[in-house]
Amino acid sequence: MKAIDIHHHYVPQQLIEETKKHGKALGVEVADDKGSWSLSFDGSKPHRLQPPIFDVEGHLEIMNRGQVGLATLEANTNSLGYRLNGAQGEAWCNLYNDCTDLLAKQRPDRFIGMAVVPLQDSARAAKVLEHAIVDLKFRGAFIGTNVKRPILQRHRVRSVLAKAQELDIMIVMHPEHIAGAERMTEFGLNAVCGNPADSTLSLGYMFYSGLFDRFPNFEDLRAARRRLLPFIWAASIKNSKPARRPARPRRRIHRAPI
Repeated sequence: MKAIDIHHHYVPQQLIEETKKHGKALGVEVADDKGSWSLSFDGSKPHRLQPPIFDVEGHLEIMNRGQVGLATLEANTNSLGYRLNGAQGEAWCNLYNDCTDLLAKQRPDRFIGMAVVPLQDSARAAKVLEHAIVDLKFRGAFIGTNVKRPILQRHRVRSVLAKAQELDIMIVMHPEHIAGAERMTEFGLNAVCGNPADSTLSLGYMFYSGLFDRFPNFEDLRAARRRLLPFIWAASIKNSKPARRPARPRRRIHRAPI
């Protein structure tokens, strides 16, 4: 039996090509950056995308090596476009979803589409989500924890959760622009400490605001805290390896014969 990967980032090369043509109208700038591409939204600092994120064959090779049969196609968190205005965000997310759909339709045996939505405009976000699920046959949505300002405000996600509950789909929430990131640049601490803390903070606001009481079908997210511990432990081990000193060879002790 093979695994299903629900944390699989992918950026379509077609998205870059379309952004080159229509980026000005979208409020998105794409630039050649050291053999890859960088994206800037509404004048933001450019974010470089790592070349492997575009490589479909590379994705498949890694999946085969890890015994992963099926993967969800989720956006890079720095390409969600939450800095754009509502109309631009809607256009950007529809373009992103259409480009993702090309691979999902080409290889339905290995990939599932996950929608990006413009959380900066809740009504447009629900509209984009419905189009992706009903028309493109995506299976869920992928959202970031922070929209323009820290913390995923409940009013921004309310319409999306209502639509997701109506459509009976999964939503994956991923840390983005985590609080205190500037203090966690070494040793991979942004992944080990920052990401779990940011997710917990966002879920805390959603829990205590009564958001999941209003949408009871999402109560299973309450178990998220139990699933975080194995991730944190594994990430800690992985990110600590480069910082470890090489083990000293054992010194042989020569004893005189009795």
